[in-house]
Amino acid sequence: MLNAVSLKKIGQTAARLSAVLLLSIFPLMPSAEAANETVLVCTQVGGDVAAAKQTLADAGCTVLSEIPCVSGGFSILQVRPNNGDVHGAIAKFNGQIDPNILSTEATFQSKLTGFFNWPPRRTCVPDDPDYPDQYALSAMNWNDARCTLRLLGISQRGPARVTLIDSGNAPVTAGEEMTNVRQYNFAGGVNGTAETPFDSGLHGTAVASVMACRTNNATFLAGTASHNLPVKVTCCRISNDGASIDTMDVLRAMTWCVDNQNLRGGPGVINVSINNPTLPTFNGSAVIQEIAKAARKQGDLFVNGSGNSALVDPSPELNLRRVQAYDENNAVASFSNTGPFKAGAPGVNIAVVTGTPSAILTASGTSLSGPYWAGGIAFLQSFVPWSNAVRLDNILYRTADTTPEGNKIPNFNRAITYTLLFGWW
Repeated sequence: MLNAVSLKKIGQTAARLSAVLLLSIFPLMPSAEAANETVLVCTQVGGDVAAAKQTLADAGCTVLSEIPCVSGGFSILQVRPNNGDVHGAIAKFNGQIDPNILSTEATFQSKLTGFFNWPPRRTCVPDDPDYPDQYALSAMNWNDARCTLRLLGISQRGPARVTLIDSGNAPVTAGEEMTNVRQYNFAGGVNGTAETPFDSGLHGTAVASVMACRTNNATFLAGTASHNLPVKVTCCRISNDGASIDTMDVLRAMTWCVDNQNLRGGPGVINVSINNPTLPTFNGSAVIQEIAKAARKQGDLFVNGSGNSALVDPSPELNLRRVQAYDENNAVASFSNTGPFKAGAPGVNIAVVTGTPSAILTASGTSLSGPYWAGGIAFLQSFVPWSNAVRLDNILYRTADTTPEGNKIPNFNRAITYTLLFGWW
């Protein structure tokens, strides 16, 4: 356990020097161009995948890779038209030349969402020292929820569980801040190899810290999902360098989450702070929606930060929960993607923990509003572990405060009250 003097040195010295050096080495808006001249083909649930592949071959295409979703009963195929005509291939296959093919779309880009020009924070003293600067938790009545729980004498029945698809999650060990991390590798075509937790950049650890920092342990921050117990994190790492990701690796990780619910500890929330910087966004992808639909059927829910490109995303709210970013005044942040969805959470000037050695920094982006919502679901589930992420997401949405623009911001006190006292779970 570090003492107050040591913690202060971490905040003042390590934060200024080590974190700034790390940030200069690893740019933290990882993105990757989609595979050149390829399309994504999603097969019908229960369809004949081999027959679909033959149809694609007969139409002059090469199947480059396949991601099977066993639980959902479909496969995702990455296909290259041999003549290079992506748009022609999409038009042909979406013309229903084979009943085994559900949808075809251009392979899209994937980008971790967040602005990460982080200035170091100055203080780190005992008793969650930076909690007074975590305005986001107060804005969502999180502290009131903890007071309600203490008044009722109710503790978490088990550790909150979150799954993270990101650049990795480096454990933060001061005061057992964030140590319950299991990590699986998907970068470079790997399909879920267990590995020692680490972060290839800084993004994943920062995102995880919003949800998973242990609360009231005299160090660093308060984590949204923690009340009296630490949070268990399952991390799917999809980047080798913290600066680039491949869409197929992201899809492989998402599908693995559906097919390996037991390795994640059971039904729960899956945070994906990744998006496409151009339309269509992740939510507009038929492949993403098919994976998300299979997840919902078994009580899992993907929560996705809406993105930081200031886009108006016209795709309808279907199987994922999209979360836009709000500023300190609960107004939609200027960088946040918007559209026909209402859920949001603070995403401007958010205190996070990341780096080696770990330090408290400040960041902005929907990468951070997403895990506030996801962490809220995990927080509720830790009190009613027999429920699942889909039902608890609905509670969080129905009990949320409504902004003057008609958007939703979580009210954790109301959510926990309705969950525990009125049995909405």
